Amino acid sequence: MTDYELTDLEKKALQTVNEEKEVYQNNLADYIDCSSGHASKIARKLTDKKLINRKKGDNNKYVLYPTKKDPKDLDFSLLMAGDMLSPLIGEDEIDIYGDRFTNWLMNLTREQNKR
Repeated sequence: MTDYELTDLEKKALQTVNEEKEVYQNNLADYIDCSSGHASKIARKLTDKKLINRKKGDNNKYVLYPTKKDPKDLDFSLLMAGDMLSPLIGEDEIDIYGDRFTNWLMNLTREQNKR
């Protein structure tokens, strides 16, 4: 599920869990200003979509916490041109007239023409 498929309250809940690092599900309603029943449904939906994790904590209360991102799941395709990583991400100053940038740009153009 992508961010634009979430309701405003779901986005707020996701942001809250990611920022707080640990939120008791029964307190989520207070954070996002909705009923506790609605907050529980949102927590289950975000858990089902694997956007957050949920486990039983102390006193059998659920604790919500961020999903750890697996580096294998990250998408670097927007930084790639063929098999070349963008020269714009780095600490070097980029010479837009240099070979490195020109080669990357030409590969990017080839990739676009293939589509």
